[in-house]
Amino acid sequence: MSLMRMFLYRVNSWTNMVAAAAYFVAQVLFIEYLLNAGSVGGIGGYSKSELYLVFAFSQVTIMFVFWFVTDNVVDTIRCIYRGQLDFYLIRPMNPVFLTMYQKFSGVQNLTIIGYLLVLFPYLLIKNDYGLDCIGWLQIGYVVFFSILIYSMLYWIAALVNFYWQNFWGLWWFINNTGDITRWPKNVYPYFLQVALTYLIPLFLIENPIYDILRGTFSFDLGLQILLVAVIMLVIIAILWKDGLKRYNSAA
Repeated sequence: MSLMRMFLYRVNSWTNMVAAAAYFVAQVLFIEYLLNAGSVGGIGGYSKSELYLVFAFSQVTIMFVFWFVTDNVVDTIRCIYRGQLDFYLIRPMNPVFLTMYQKFSGVQNLTIIGYLLVLFPYLLIKNDYGLDCIGWLQIGYVVFFSILIYSMLYWIAALVNFYWQNFWGLWWFINNTGDITRWPKNVYPYFLQVALTYLIPLFLIENPIYDILRGTFSFDLGLQILLVAVIMLVIIAILWKDGLKRYNSAA
């Protein structure tokens, strides 16, 4: 039985690796096929290389969040609904940290490795962007805060369940709309640009890289990204502290 379990475990691991590799290839080829099908050289005034750059960074962000955040958010929503959060509250460790990092979805790191070892080196060697050191530092700033903001959006969706139990609407919205950040904001209707910048700040996730590529990334936009991250952190702290007062244990 132990040998069979080991065999099944290895088969499952290799199957996941193959699936992750196939996902990586399919996503990389998608833009190529899309542009070829439309017989166009770019989208929203941005070239294929620029689209690939933003696409790669957005995929790394999404996969990173899937790796560290998504499964834990799902488990937290269920624990709140079922009254099973007690275990994470009584352990001799910071309950916020323990709740947010119960487990990691390691399969996603294969896709991240694919981008880091294959696509990014290719894009950098090709170097169609004309960015100086400041430009790459700005991209690093945007990527860092994109991971934070995207993660915090998921955790807000989870902590809302202290007030509206078993509410999955916000989680599904964030989970299914993350891909829109990879495309230039100017291809979307104006009302959608405003809503997804100021209400649910999805367009602050990776999308400002397009501004960097055009040389229009400003101090004000950088400050806006920072302020949104701080505000979301405060919201999470308030939801956690007040939500625990409303939490009903199953014990």
